[in-house]
Amino acid sequence: MRTCVITREKLPKQELIRVVRTPEGSVIIDETGKANGRGAYVKKDIEVITKARKSKILERTLEVSISDEIYEELEKMCSYTYNVRTVYPSITLPCHFSMTHSVPPERHGILTNDYVPQVRPVRGIFENVKDFGGVTAMFYGWHPLRDIAPAGSLNFANFIQYNMVDGTDNLIADEAIKTIKEYSPDFVFLYMVETDMQGHKTGWMSKEYLYRINNAINNVKKVIELFKDEYRIIITADHGGHERSHGSLMDEDMYVPAFFLGEEFKPNDELKDVSILDITPTIAKIMGVKKEEDWEGKPLF
Repeated sequence: MRTCVITREKLPKQELIRVVRTPEGSVIIDETGKANGRGAYVKKDIEVITKARKSKILERTLEVSISDEIYEELEKMCSYTYNVRTVYPSITLPCHFSMTHSVPPERHGILTNDYVPQVRPVRGIFENVKDFGGVTAMFYGWHPLRDIAPAGSLNFANFIQYNMVDGTDNLIADEAIKTIKEYSPDFVFLYMVETDMQGHKTGWMSKEYLYRINNAINNVKKVIELFKDEYRIIITADHGGHERSHGSLMDEDMYVPAFFLGEEFKPNDELKDVSILDITPTIAKIMGVKKEEDWEGKPLF
């Protein structure tokens, strides 16, 4: 058992991340638990890690400056929250269907990663944008996501199977960037898949997982740098994860971060009481398209 420097909980080592200041003065995540240097343990929990970042406890414990550059850049530019509540079951297809249709799984009826037709259909953001006369595009690396956009609701679609090649996220992001530059679609859905797949393979918050997170964020930064003056940009996730799984009511599975960039959102403004169901009503209000009466979420401005 080891003690988290933030929560002071005594936990098994597999539930903690060891952060080490090496003899050379650099800061690393120690997957082996045996790296030389001054170490500190942090619970594998997004809220705890966020608190560690904000409180500088790790910096004081390790007596070294720890860079927070990526998150600080996003926070300065965006309205943001680290506590978006997703839906239960916190599984990929139900979560994405809820995100794009603003109703929980008990309403749309999709409870696993196998699509089933809605008994009482609720329209989603793709068809409403298309019916409004907008041009829609979707780029993704996990095939079941095709069902979040009904037949006829997409003008552009690009699918690259995640396990066909390493670096799928980069290819998907590059295809999205190419299409945006050439055709300027009104609504673009970009899903990077490798973070989730790495979590299942080596564990959420593992060294390899954090590498995939960093790569996804770098792709997001490219999109922001290229299109922040032309588009409103929302960055979020469908669910979290713990160990090598997700789907439960655990906070690690149920809460995700989100960043909102555009003139409707105040820079460096931390949002409260945000649900994944709020994403689609927010997009609809930004674009001036119809908000369905069945939608249960709210616009965030």
